Amino acid sequence: MWEFPNTPVSNREGARGELSKYVYETFGVQVVPGEKVMEHTHVFSHLQWNLEVYSCKYEGQDIETGIQENKERMRWIEQENMAEYPFSVSHKKIVEAL
Repeated sequence: MWEFPNTPVSNREGARGELSKYVYETFGVQVVPGEKVMEHTHVFSHLQWNLEVYSCKYEGQDIETGIQENKERMRWIEQENMAEYPFSVSHKKIVEAL
């Protein structure tokens, strides 16, 4: 299953900064989170995810930064090709919102 980069945030007001830091530290990709695309609540039998989804502007990539395994598994795909990839239900909602 494919998914968008995601991370828990400790402070909703600082969500954009935490997302930017997570993407950089995990993948070595520099992004600037912009407009909120959607909010979505996904309920599991034992927990609830409250998702905030942001569009991000790509600012570059640092090949020296990030977790190598994550960088190898990461894929850049065209938005029109997303239907070819299996996403979990919660991430399918994101694909639909884009």
